Amino acid sequence: TSDIFALVSDWEGFPMSTLEAMSVGLPTVVSGVGGAAEAIDDGITGYVIPRGDEQTLHQRLGELVENPELRVKMGGRAKELFLKKFRSETTVDQTMAYYAEVLAR
Repeated sequence: TSDIFALVSDWEGFPMSTLEAMSVGLPTVVSGVGGAAEAIDDGITGYVIPRGDEQTLHQRLGELVENPELRVKMGGRAKELFLKKFRSETTVDQTMAYYAEVLAR
């Protein structure tokens, strides 16, 4: 099993792997590149680190490794955020509501 999800990239779009990690309650650490940080509430559901910043990566991972309570808390919040904003049903509902709004104009 996993306790932490990290996606340390130089370039990203909007990675589905981050959402998958959030959906199972993992705190996430991602590089602040492309759309990778869009799903993360920095300091709440995980951490966003500057691209290539190995020192901050080491610090944030260390905080999560050394503090099981923080991991559980952030992971729980990550799962809540996933369920609220990123489930496929939510996305479909939001898209359909937008289409209805446009057509009503």
